[in-house]
Amino acid sequence: MSAITTPVSALDRGMPGPDSKFGGLIKAHSNSFGRDAAQMFPELAEVLRTDPALCLDYDDSGRDDGRAQKLRELLAEREAIAAERILLGGSGLERIPMIASAFSIQTIIRIEGDFPGFERPCLLNGIARKVVPIDSVTRTLSPETLADSVRHVAKAMLCLTMGATNPGQTPITRAHVIAAAQANPDLLIIVDGAYRQFTNDFHLAPLADEHPQVIYLQVASKDLFLPGARLSWVVASERHVGRLKEIQAPYPLNSVGVEQATALLQRQDILDAMRWAQAAARDRLAYGMGCLGLPRIVGVGPWVLVKWPVDASSVVRALERRFGILVQQQILAPFGPSWFRISATSPQDAEMIQWAMAILVAELFAGS
Repeated sequence: MSAITTPVSALDRGMPGPDSKFGGLIKAHSNSFGRDAAQMFPELAEVLRTDPALCLDYDDSGRDDGRAQKLRELLAEREAIAAERILLGGSGLERIPMIASAFSIQTIIRIEGDFPGFERPCLLNGIARKVVPIDSVTRTLSPETLADSVRHVAKAMLCLTMGATNPGQTPITRAHVIAAAQANPDLLIIVDGAYRQFTNDFHLAPLADEHPQVIYLQVASKDLFLPGARLSWVVASERHVGRLKEIQAPYPLNSVGVEQATALLQRQDILDAMRWAQAAARDRLAYGMGCLGLPRIVGVGPWVLVKWPVDASSVVRALERRFGILVQQQILAPFGPSWFRISATSPQDAEMIQWAMAILVAELFAGS
């Protein structure tokens, strides 16, 4: 991709900002760390170095004498669970339809405001959807209300993102898992811990031991900053583990992803530092949007929701075309098209985003 340069006319306004020339997009529309990682953490180059031959190979996750077993052991330590309980696989999102099919699920249930990918039509054709509404004022859902919503739904799978990391997301706790499990003994419950690093409840895998309906899901893209690894792992209850082993994807694992995940899991210091940097970027974005007078909602996760004075489609396009910054316009209730989400990448990228937004705000009011 060619370098993207901020127009000179914008710089001529005399507004201070960082160097406007950069060699790639700022991907603030998804939870990736950003292009500054190599500069901030130079040791990553060595940690993530892999043998070129691995790019031409797959790793057999079914064997207990290869790289996948070492990864399993490291993940078991991270999850506080036995290594043989860790079932490795590909993309986490692909696990949802695979599990739904394996257990003959007829209805997918999610909570309003939770991850809409749980019910993505292209992945779950022919399966009914049910969205549990939340309190429109407090944005909360009591465990008792959730229990009432799932009590009489047959052949259903409830998908829960634990915590409340996304701005506007309803806080989901262990109490919700317990209430749903007790209300419907046949309910299959997916516990998604993708953003547990931003919560006070890190060890979620043991929920699969506590409740026979639970399957715990985790992904390397969120937990280890490795979206290219296409790697996920699940921990299933005794009730479900046999069936899950039967339906493991027929393809072996990405060898490069296995190698890199194994290396990163042995450097918790780097993982902690990257998570801290992402939180710092979120805080810088929140402060900067506030200084510009833009309403915003900030959660504990790596996002900031921002409200533009009018429909945000124009500012979303301008950020991409003029500054090479990708953000995500909100289209689902309760926010609507005037809101957009900025995913925190790095503090340096947050500075660039703040600078670009300052220019767009100035242009908006200069033309009004």
